[in-house]
Amino acid sequence: MKKILFSTGMAIAMIFFLSQCQEKVNQDLNEPVLVEFQLNNPALDGSGSRTTGEVPECSDGTPAKVYIEGTGPDGPFAMTLDVLENFEDGRQTIVVKLPPGDYAIDVFLVLDEDDNLLYASPAEGSEYDDLFDFENNVTVKFTLEPFTKMKVVIDVLCWENYSYKKFGYVWFQFSKFKVRTICFFGDICTKFYDAWHKEMKDNPYLGQKYDGYDFPAIMRVVIVNADGDTVNVADNTGWLGAGEPLCIEYLDDEQVEGEEFVAHLYLYLPDGSLAHLDAIKFDDTARSDADNPTWGGDDGVFDFAVGAADACMFDGMDAFYALPWVPLPDDITFILRKSSDSYFDFELTDVQPFEINEFTVGNKLHAWCGDPTTIIYWNKKYDAKVYPYFNIPDGVRLADITPETWAMVHWIANEVIGGGHPVGHIQNAIWKILGYTHDAWGNPIGDDGGLVAEAEGHKDYMVPLGGYIVVLIDPGDNIQLGLTRFDP
Repeated sequence: MKKILFSTGMAIAMIFFLSQCQEKVNQDLNEPVLVEFQLNNPALDGSGSRTTGEVPECSDGTPAKVYIEGTGPDGPFAMTLDVLENFEDGRQTIVVKLPPGDYAIDVFLVLDEDDNLLYASPAEGSEYDDLFDFENNVTVKFTLEPFTKMKVVIDVLCWENYSYKKFGYVWFQFSKFKVRTICFFGDICTKFYDAWHKEMKDNPYLGQKYDGYDFPAIMRVVIVNADGDTVNVADNTGWLGAGEPLCIEYLDDEQVEGEEFVAHLYLYLPDGSLAHLDAIKFDDTARSDADNPTWGGDDGVFDFAVGAADACMFDGMDAFYALPWVPLPDDITFILRKSSDSYFDFELTDVQPFEINEFTVGNKLHAWCGDPTTIIYWNKKYDAKVYPYFNIPDGVRLADITPETWAMVHWIANEVIGGGHPVGHIQNAIWKILGYTHDAWGNPIGDDGGLVAEAEGHKDYMVPLGGYIVVLIDPGDNIQLGLTRFDP
């Protein structure tokens, strides 16, 4: 009798070529298999799978046996052969004896122990055979010679299920922005430190710890762009200005070079209102960075001082501002007296609602005439309102004076008065700076000693720390207006 070896077929060995598949095909191993072909369109049912007839879906099972159908010299046959699990990676069957002659294998299925279909050989002319052009797939034909051994190689397939998510194509162009940060810290320096912290409605300084004339500024910063649109707003009321700077962010569009911004710096006052200290221009390179100073000097913080007390001496500040709030009385009563040091003196006889050093009953305020077109009489008593230059109500004389004009007046008050200039020159210079050309009798205002021309070069003058601010003494529209220096 002849011996014949089959591989993954009717013989000894089988070689598995893997593909993709979906559903299991269960076979009755003793009967021919009838297969119904059905096209499963993923676009219709969304399952993402396909059916291929005899080729099963891949699984994790282990091949244990093969089922074979075909024809031989004695006619049709069907057989089941065990797989040698520990030989050739489980890809060969046991040897079977068959009579010599011509054979054709029409069905070749690989099964696990429970007869679950794992692999199948695609039929000639089937979908996968046409797609991949297999050479060793059913129908496999061979001739078994007498007393020979033969290994028949058969390709078997399974196919793995697949799925997909619907998608479309899009591409992106991104714009680059940087969030930059600039920081502020301020000191208030005034001899009226107790008045700044006294009980009054909406006073943000009430809870602030302080020890004398120097205490942190409570502030607000508003950043606007070149179009005047507000970019960001921040304040330090949450920590009352102490312990850390006020840092505020702005957006730098990297597609635009040289963007310009303005940081409006406001100081909170004891009555809860805001005083505008400065409009600080900067571009999109400004950021607080002590290692790369582009803002606020070497420390990366825009630090400033507010006040004019002689005791305050600051070095290295980025800016100095005059004190925008002082505890002035609302009303005073004075007698007009002659003076050798100023245009006239106001001798105080009453001060309401309280008294401070410069505004004490019996004190004489050295004053200058702010309105040469009205009359005032020596040794006569007058009631008057008191206004600091930065808080003059609408309708009061000098309420419409520009910041540049006030800068020149403050230059006179701080740099000229007390410097040996004749009283007449100083008074005429003040009148001319304020826009007057004639006195109450129609006479041209006289010689100013060149002070007006010199003041024209100080339109950006800022009251220094230890300097004076100008206060208005207003006895009414039909009486001369007085200007006095005040040390805040």
